[in-house]
Amino acid sequence: MGEITRPDGLSTRKPPRLLAAQITAFIAIVEAGSITAAADELGVGKSGLSDNLRHLENTLGVRLLARTTRRQNLSAIGREFYTRCRDLRDISTRALEDISEHLARPMGRLRITAPHVVVDDKIAPAIARLIRTYPQLRPELFVSDERLDLITHQFDLAVSIGDLPDSDYRAQRVGTLRDILCISPSLLARLGLPATVVNDRNIVETWPYIAHKWEGREIAHRLINRRTGEESLFRFQRAATLNTLQAVFRVMSEGAGIAVIPEPFVRPSLEAGAVLPILTDFHPRQVGIFAVHPFGNLPPTSVRIMTEVMKGTAAG
Repeated sequence: MGEITRPDGLSTRKPPRLLAAQITAFIAIVEAGSITAAADELGVGKSGLSDNLRHLENTLGVRLLARTTRRQNLSAIGREFYTRCRDLRDISTRALEDISEHLARPMGRLRITAPHVVVDDKIAPAIARLIRTYPQLRPELFVSDERLDLITHQFDLAVSIGDLPDSDYRAQRVGTLRDILCISPSLLARLGLPATVVNDRNIVETWPYIAHKWEGREIAHRLINRRTGEESLFRFQRAATLNTLQAVFRVMSEGAGIAVIPEPFVRPSLEAGAVLPILTDFHPRQVGIFAVHPFGNLPPTSVRIMTEVMKGTAAG
């Protein structure tokens, strides 16, 4: 062993790097009462076990066991060393048992972040089902329309809408969301236009557009004609950019412009006639809903089960 210099300037020996096999051999010999009994219990040769014990004592520079052909006794330091090694073994054993239990039945904290639009129809039902089935699981949901970094904010799982940025995270599609292009009747009234113009693309593309932060620089949507099946590209003029769906919806409903709103969110207003769908000759835009996690090929059981539950839950 080398030496290290302490803060007070004195030198002391570096702590040895011990091998698990040496510690295992030592504990087994102490608890079995002899090298022969320990070798039988572990199913190994006596010479190998004896070599491990001798190597451990030489590495430590102290005799742990006083041995004769008939008996063995722990030295005082050997007894202290055995107690600590046994405690570490027991802690490791409990940790392995806990991991096995987690693999068999999810439990503990599960931190999730998701945007507002999928909470009512997808996330809340999935969490309710999860805690009914696994009462030891403790989901924590943070609702935000921002795409938060999972590692930085210590999330186990994120639900994301639409195209995903390149990353090392694993993403799995768990559903589809329909977007509907909407307008407030008050905007039509202010412009002095009849409701029939909502299907005239030449007019619609001139109206101010209330954008969500995640829609990118260029506001362009590809829609499929219901009758012909042909795809058309629509471009809109950004009037404002907001970072929450509630804000986009509110500004749109005040008559400041048109906006794309997910169907589950706007459904009550559509049914009440408070807002009107635009370009109804085209299929509503559909975007993917993804479950994203940072665990590579080995997600925790709770993340895997939550993802599977979300797959079976409707979102719109």
